[in-house]
Amino acid sequence: MAEPDRAALLAAIAKNHQAIATSMVKHRLQRLLDTHLTAGRLHALVVLDAHGPQPAGDLARALGLSAATVTGLVDGLVRDGLAERRPDPDDGRARVVHATEAGTAAWRDAVLGPTAIDEDVLAHLSDAELALIGQAAAVLRRAVTDVTESG
Repeated sequence: MAEPDRAALLAAIAKNHQAIATSMVKHRLQRLLDTHLTAGRLHALVVLDAHGPQPAGDLARALGLSAATVTGLVDGLVRDGLAERRPDPDDGRARVVHATEAGTAAWRDAVLGPTAIDEDVLAHLSDAELALIGQAAAVLRRAVTDVTESG
């Protein structure tokens, strides 16, 4: 039996990956479009989750917005229970903006969504197909980790 052509295998993998990614992104984008979060609120919550609590001035710089705009943005997040202003531990007069658990959950749900689509897709596969995908996923994860964590 002849060895598979590596270029053809790579092309087939790329084509399938593109089709899967397109379908998944469309699904995720629809969740984002359906959310009650504006782009500014979403961005603020992502920054607070990724970089931790920070003074409003730092948040304004991270978002590329004016201090006045961020004040209004944070007011809305606080009003909706998505963020809190707490005393700065280093300066009792200053306040630090924190994302609440609800705020973190809101942005993650809007962007990442539940895994239901994955569960729905996986339910259509046989046990043998799931085993094959499980093995392939482990190999791919190792390769991605090797590449992304080596540099």
